[in-house]
Amino acid sequence: MKLEPESEYVAKFARYLLNARVNGRWRNTYENARALDGLVEISLRKEATPPDYAAQVVLAGKELFKEMFKGYQYKPQQKNIPMAELPPGLNEITVSKDGKGTLYYTLSYTYRMKEPQPARHEGFSIKRMVRDQERDKEIVIYQDDPQKEVEVNSGDILEVVLEFNVPQTAYHLVIDDPVPAGMEAIDASLKTTSTRYDFPSQQRQSRGYDDAFGYYGSPINHTELRDERVALFGDAVRPGIYTYRYLLRATSGGRYMWPAAKISLMYEPEQFGTCAEGMIVVEE
Repeated sequence: MKLEPESEYVAKFARYLLNARVNGRWRNTYENARALDGLVEISLRKEATPPDYAAQVVLAGKELFKEMFKGYQYKPQQKNIPMAELPPGLNEITVSKDGKGTLYYTLSYTYRMKEPQPARHEGFSIKRMVRDQERDKEIVIYQDDPQKEVEVNSGDILEVVLEFNVPQTAYHLVIDDPVPAGMEAIDASLKTTSTRYDFPSQQRQSRGYDDAFGYYGSPINHTELRDERVALFGDAVRPGIYTYRYLLRATSGGRYMWPAAKISLMYEPEQFGTCAEGMIVVEE
């Protein structure tokens, strides 16, 4: 840091220090003090000049975004461009600023293929098993290869079991499982939900108590049941095979894509895994 304050590795060092925490702290008071000293030093050097600049993004000669940033109290700005509006062919994109301070930005390009895609294993693996809960019948397993189209009836209750394999200690683990259109996740924690939908959701396949990591069984310590997805988070996860269960209700008739469940590291997204995709039909 002192020899090369502008080195590209400075940000990576800061990320490493943050990822080395377990339950929000390092292993002992000495490491806490040294790590905080390092982070403060990075902050003082990289953020010595308060932001006071205009940021601009230009694509193929056309301005897409321009925003003024002044001081530290501001929210990140975001601009989404549909693929249909992107200019054809090879084009340059320019990100620039006019003023003082450090500009941080992220460029991402996302798309999806027309047909269901096979699984990918880039450091992690995940499998989705779907059962008809009331009939106690297996419907489909999304693992390595896309599955044939399956049918359910409107009003059916589906039990979804996510089984994920963590090969080495993982920090800030994220699991994102999209909910197909025409279905909704059942939140058993709500008082308005029938108690027959209340069942243990988490299980660890390999036994043991991880005292240093503060959990027994499953490492998932935060869940979000949203309209379009189920999101799971774990701060520090020891190697092992784990499962998480939740319920879906088929609500609207139609033919829908069921995108892949994905497991990844929040701050190192290049390490991830997905299950296969498929199509599901809800009959009225």
